[in-house]
Amino acid sequence: MGDWGYTPAEMVNLLSDTYNLTMENDYSVLRITGPLSLSNHNNVRFKTNTMSVADQFAIKFNSRLSFILDENMSILSTEYMYLSCYIPDDNNRPGATVRLSAICEVERGASACDSLNNTNTPPTISGTPVTQITAESDYSFTPTSDDAENDSLTFSITNKPSWALFDTTTGELSGTPTNSNVGTTSDVTISVTDGEYTVSLTAFDVTVNYYNSPPQISGTPSTDVTADSAYNFVPTASDADSDVMTFSIVNKPSWASFNTSNGTLSGTPTNADTGTTNDVTISVTDGTDTVALAAYNITVNYHNSPPTISGTPTAGIVYGNAYSFTPTSNDADGDGLTFSIANNPSWATLNPGTGALTGTPTAAESGYYPNIVISVTDGTDTTDLTAFSIGVFFPVYKTGQTVVYQANDDGTYQAGQAMNYTRASDIVTDNNSGMMYQDDAGTAARLMTLADGINYCDILSLGGYDDWRLPTPLEFIYATDYTQSSRVLEGTFLNEGNGSVFTNQEDANNTAMQIVFQHGEGYYVQDAKTDTNNIRCVRGGLPTGNFVRDDSSDTVTDYTTGLMWQDDLAAAGSVADFQTSLDTCEALTLGDFTNWRVPNIKEATTIYNNSVTSPSVQSVFQNIPGSAVKTNTSTAYAVSTSAVHSLAQYYGYSGVNMKNATSGLRCVRTTY
Repeated sequence: MGDWGYTPAEMVNLLSDTYNLTMENDYSVLRITGPLSLSNHNNVRFKTNTMSVADQFAIKFNSRLSFILDENMSILSTEYMYLSCYIPDDNNRPGATVRLSAICEVERGASACDSLNNTNTPPTISGTPVTQITAESDYSFTPTSDDAENDSLTFSITNKPSWALFDTTTGELSGTPTNSNVGTTSDVTISVTDGEYTVSLTAFDVTVNYYNSPPQISGTPSTDVTADSAYNFVPTASDADSDVMTFSIVNKPSWASFNTSNGTLSGTPTNADTGTTNDVTISVTDGTDTVALAAYNITVNYHNSPPTISGTPTAGIVYGNAYSFTPTSNDADGDGLTFSIANNPSWATLNPGTGALTGTPTAAESGYYPNIVISVTDGTDTTDLTAFSIGVFFPVYKTGQTVVYQANDDGTYQAGQAMNYTRASDIVTDNNSGMMYQDDAGTAARLMTLADGINYCDILSLGGYDDWRLPTPLEFIYATDYTQSSRVLEGTFLNEGNGSVFTNQEDANNTAMQIVFQHGEGYYVQDAKTDTNNIRCVRGGLPTGNFVRDDSSDTVTDYTTGLMWQDDLAAAGSVADFQTSLDTCEALTLGDFTNWRVPNIKEATTIYNNSVTSPSVQSVFQNIPGSAVKTNTSTAYAVSTSAVHSLAQYYGYSGVNMKNATSGLRCVRTTY
């Protein structure tokens, strides 16, 4: 409460006069109602011109002695005196001194002092502090405070939590506790003072509760899978508190399994599961908090099971025989199947409904048909059978030998197809191949140089044909009957000379020479192009060879004749004699085959290319005997059965070799 003042007209009665002051409210008017007394703790200032230091008087406060004025009171000027207010204690003794700052002057006899100001009142403080906080969360409490006189306020605290900060200017208590601060701080008290009065909030407790770090989960699951394919998704999860985690799932696909220990969603849907499972949600919990991946959809797409196709096609067939192969096929979905073919042989037909490949090739269609692929489709997927080849075989002609001179010789096997010739109008026709040979009366005696012979055949018109030419060495060999000695052509031929006959093949070893066929011997040698020899013209031709080497078995197969040839290192060597040759081939198991034998003269001739030399055997062969080695055949020499027909693989000449002579050897087997 502020100062008040009273100025009496005279001071004579001051010691004995008693005045009562009554405060109508805290900050309003003091009324004089009786003996002087105070209703609050105040300093009193009097204005007087006559009061001296020696003057003493008493001022009563609530009927108790409140002010004692004596010689120790302070006179600040000649006009004003200030009295000290002593707040009595319970024993009516002076206590703390209070200083007032305002002045109220009242004339003697006045009824009131109307201007009491600047009473110092205690500050106020209020507010409801937060008493519960979770670790890792921010705590803040600022009390509401005020001071009527706008005094500067200072805040203080007792029992401040160790994790908190306190602002003495605002009274804010703030901080972020951790799990290490879990527990209760009791009797926290925030106070405020204006320098004179101190007031406090009611003491309170602050409890820090444990904060559980939620687990984390992430990952990008596949949202589609094809039926019959494996689906697998494992989310990535962690927990900062190392709590044990447990996974769960909502809207799990019926075809899938879920691992609650690691969150793996896996399974292999079938076509019966085709469709979409919506809002699949994988969650993880540490026992306190649960977090989840964003819900997603999984679509199972229809899986078309490709059709299957299998089977082992026949690799070769002799011309004139029916060929048939039907693959085995299946479709797991029961779809209708359609077959197609690539590189279909001209003589064959494919059934698109069954995949059956059938046909009957002619002699003219003999040869090698590689890379045939039969495919099957269900309209969505196509499956191919492994590519295969078909050899249409035109077997080598039999030599005519039927006599067995030694076991396992030509007469034993009589390999090949029978010669089949007919004669009409001076023409001998090979009914197997369709080839035609000139056989008029002049054939036996006609002698010409090579150049004249070529010209003769070129202009020949016989049987209504004008496409005549000189024959190849092999065409003479095929037409030979190796049971005869004086004349060797098959018996259908009526006109055969005793000497040599020109072929169309130049001697690759000497371009001045030409290969000639020996009528009386059944083999061919070389002769000068300018010499005169018989001329026999031909038209048409025999199928040419198609040789394929199998490096895994060291064999060479001719898909025209159907013969498989030995081509290992032993084929480049030599053996002691003819009998050893027969025995060696009989014992051979090359390529896991057992039906090996010594070839006859016609078979052996088919592997030669007389247009080259050194060596003249077909280039597909890798193992060739040396230049001095003759290779025996199983065909006996009709002039002397102590010898056999032979060939020089290096130079390409044919001839004979004594059975007891050292020779080369290349075994053969029939594949059909």
